[in-house]
Amino acid sequence: MKDGALVIDTRSPGEFSHGHIEGALNIPYNAIAGKIGAHTKNKSTQIIVYCHSGARSGAAKRSLGGAGYTNVVNGGSLHRMRKILGQ
Repeated sequence: MKDGALVIDTRSPGEFSHGHIEGALNIPYNAIAGKIGAHTKNKSTQIIVYCHSGARSGAAKRSLGGAGYTNVVNGGSLHRMRKILGQ
């Protein structure tokens, strides 16, 4: 992803399989704090989370913040992310 950011789709695997941002990882919002360490140990890595509407990605952002990650952005919905990235 651009500038080395991790982009994470926080929806279910089923939702992810029906379409997602190119290059995004799929880590459901309720498992993200326990699984993010497999992808980065650097707590200042830029992480962009998104979901269907922005609610689950908001929960994921709070969870990652609680785990010490300091550079997390809630990208909102898949539709919004596609628009921003031109996908």
